[in-house]
Amino acid sequence: MKTPDLKSPVVPLLVTIIGSIVANAAAFTVWYIALGTVLVVAGAFWQYRASQPFSKFYKVADWEDSVGEPGYVIRIPEREHHKGKHVTVTAYERTGEGYQVVFGTVEADDDGNVVCGISNAPNSRHDGKIVIA
Repeated sequence: MKTPDLKSPVVPLLVTIIGSIVANAAAFTVWYIALGTVLVVAGAFWQYRASQPFSKFYKVADWEDSVGEPGYVIRIPEREHHKGKHVTVTAYERTGEGYQVVFGTVEADDDGNVVCGISNAPNSRHDGKIVIA
């Protein structure tokens, strides 16, 4: 039996719907109404959290030497960003006025782990942020 993917947007929606049904079918039973209300609130909060992108801010010192290739990388495991396996990743460099998109390698493996890489050119490491949606 396949275990459900708890990061899927369908799961929190189902929790919300089940909570709504339980609360409305309670027929004046106080604990059913309370349980339904808790499920509705939990499901709505879960949906909200799942829809928000994950941002990780980093500093120059956070860049690690790349193993096997010249350059530097920042790794973000799926257990940290909780966005699942199929993600969209954008890396930004901090500039004087805000942030600017960085062009380097940005990859997500089959397990959802994200690796952002840059060359080993002098001054290529920078402060910035990575946004995962």
